[in-house]
Amino acid sequence: MLPYFIHLPLLAALSFLLYQQSADAPLKRFFFAGLAAKLLAGIALGLLYTHYYTYGGDTFAFFRDARLLATLGRSSSLSYIHLLLFNQFPDASLPLALTYEQKMPSFFLIKLLSIINLATYDNYWLASLYFSLFSFCGMWKLSNALVRIFPAHANAAALAFLFFPSVVFWSAGVIKESLVMGAIGLVSAAWLPYAFGQKPRLTRYLLGETFFSFLLLLVLWKLKYHYFAVYVSCIFAFGLSMLVNKKWRLESRWAMAALLLLSFVGLISLASTLNYNLYWYNFLEALTTNHDILYAKSLSANRIEFHDLQPTVLSLMQNLPLALLSGLFRPFAWEWNNIAQLLSGLENLLLLLLAFLALFYRRKKSVEPLSTTAFLLALTTWLYILLLAAVLAYSTPNFGTLVRYKVAFLPFLVYMLAICIPFPSYICRKPLY
Repeated sequence: MLPYFIHLPLLAALSFLLYQQSADAPLKRFFFAGLAAKLLAGIALGLLYTHYYTYGGDTFAFFRDARLLATLGRSSSLSYIHLLLFNQFPDASLPLALTYEQKMPSFFLIKLLSIINLATYDNYWLASLYFSLFSFCGMWKLSNALVRIFPAHANAAALAFLFFPSVVFWSAGVIKESLVMGAIGLVSAAWLPYAFGQKPRLTRYLLGETFFSFLLLLVLWKLKYHYFAVYVSCIFAFGLSMLVNKKWRLESRWAMAALLLLSFVGLISLASTLNYNLYWYNFLEALTTNHDILYAKSLSANRIEFHDLQPTVLSLMQNLPLALLSGLFRPFAWEWNNIAQLLSGLENLLLLLLAFLALFYRRKKSVEPLSTTAFLLALTTWLYILLLAAVLAYSTPNFGTLVRYKVAFLPFLVYMLAICIPFPSYICRKPLY
């Protein structure tokens, strides 16, 4: 019980500190509801893998490996530090006992988790709360940053980043996605205001946020290098397009779009040199290899059936419509064999309804022209969404796994759809400012 007496007050203090820092947050009234949803989701994830998926899944495998590292830390702090910094094991027995030692992205998570295990005396539930709090912090900061820039879409931001079921659940608890979404949210929230002139361009702020963002992007790179390549290429393409447009004042939206896409292609090509699996040919090989492995392990009713998927551009383009449809909206409500798949299907049905409503209202009402910055941001967001949706569908044809992985783009998709829909006024009764 001692860990709970120490860490529950500490978690409460960290939460209260975040709340105090949000004194002027436009979504402040949603803070405790959103925080409670995220923390409970992390606990629910652990309970799901304890009582429903009894094999334990990644979350308990991560925890067991982290507990072994924490045991080393208690017995030999010097060996533990060498392991954290240089991946140097004290003997041959420890790596043989680990589940994920050969899988470096997972091993990086295990090292981070082992630090929390040292502090919490190997308490899984407290570690889950810390992971969930970090994830909530990123989503909270980003949703409020968006509302400050686009105050008319407060409800859309709250729904997408704080309350959409899969976003809440699959970015909570002891899984990679908790850290991934926390990092993406914090980096995006730090730099978006600069693009819209809402932060002073003072050197001390820029240096501090650059360093902080570098650390978060390093975490993203270590955990999900393919997410890193897409996300960083998108944000730098956005920034480069802003700079070019500021200098030459492009009038045509088509020219702006072409500039953004060319910038993205150049940057993603540069990013491909950072990892062997990101080289163009190796990437296609890795994509189809992952597809084949997961496809073989999946039941026919629980997988995407591509047409003769091969590691070629032509094959990917032929299967692109199915990849986008599946990545964005599957499994459908009728594609279920158990209660978990049914819940995912019903949520995707809601997502389809949002898409149809967004198209309906977009066509029905006159739309004010977006500013150049807002246009480029919208285009960048859709590029990020569609590219990740396709890549994840190709590499992860199993519906159960896809539901979890798509959380990387799902809140952005929900937001982009929801901003087109006029929410009932009672959802957001009080003025934002």
